[in-house]
Amino acid sequence: MLRSVSSLRAFLLLVLVSPMQVLSNGDAPFPAVISLPTCFQPEGIAIGKGTTFYVGSLASGAIYKGDLRTGDGAIFAELDTPSFGLTSGLAVDQFDRVWVAGGVLGGTRVYDGDTGELLETYVFDPQTPAVINDVTVTPNFAIFTDSGSAADPFLKGSPRIFILPLQGDALPPPADAPVVELAIDEAPDIAFPNLNGIETLPGYPNKLIVCHTTESKLYFVDTETGVAVPDPVEIASCDGLVRSGNLLYVVEPGKTVAEIQISEDTESPTLTRITTYNVTGSEQPTTAGLFGNAIYVVDGKFNIVPPGTSCTDTTYEVYRIETN
Repeated sequence: MLRSVSSLRAFLLLVLVSPMQVLSNGDAPFPAVISLPTCFQPEGIAIGKGTTFYVGSLASGAIYKGDLRTGDGAIFAELDTPSFGLTSGLAVDQFDRVWVAGGVLGGTRVYDGDTGELLETYVFDPQTPAVINDVTVTPNFAIFTDSGSAADPFLKGSPRIFILPLQGDALPPPADAPVVELAIDEAPDIAFPNLNGIETLPGYPNKLIVCHTTESKLYFVDTETGVAVPDPVEIASCDGLVRSGNLLYVVEPGKTVAEIQISEDTESPTLTRITTYNVTGSEQPTTAGLFGNAIYVVDGKFNIVPPGTSCTDTTYEVYRIETN
């Protein structure tokens, strides 16, 4: 059921299709593996301006900022109160602001991508807290997936999308975002998470595509009606989604990334799977970013250190995969 999305019609003309950046590093290759801090417990990744990338921590809520060209980096933003909700998915907007899917307390934080200054904090639905899993940002909206119940994040909750309207470079005052409740036929008695990765669809400005992890399906979401329809394309599973033009990349936690073609010439979007890339050396990939002709995949290693558990010496990496 759509509760408040009247401004979404502006989405019609303002979803941008950004070309992939040109990969250039002289004669020196970009590193194939980028090391993150020990016990960082990463989940989300986003590519910023130039060769900058950001990775968020499920353990502390910190954000790591690095350089794809050199592989170097450091923590650039930390949470004074990690219990606020930690850091899951990430996105960078046109003003170089880093948007955080804030996890178990149902909100988002927005940082200056240069300085790490916390610019704003939002909590979406205090009465029915969510697990904010992932985020995508357009010129007019920041859009977030809800994975379940914050009261017990490992139990199934109501699948929802939170949509925060934006106007230029001014962040709106903290307030509840409009909510779209999705009509998804969920498999019964399946645990967290439900909705996960999210992306826009080029040429279909009233639709989004979301990952439903426990069903291993991709859903087309109509932002005007709130209705979600499963796509028949077969995937092994899904976590993070990232798009370049009409190519959608789906991170499959079984150590692969699926490349899927999005239709351009029909009234309703369709997907056609093209190929699968192996994330060699990884344990359990979570999300990905795109730069040049490469996919950058975070290895969350949830099979080694499950979310919410302590870590003593586990190392974490981001893997670079060449696309065709």
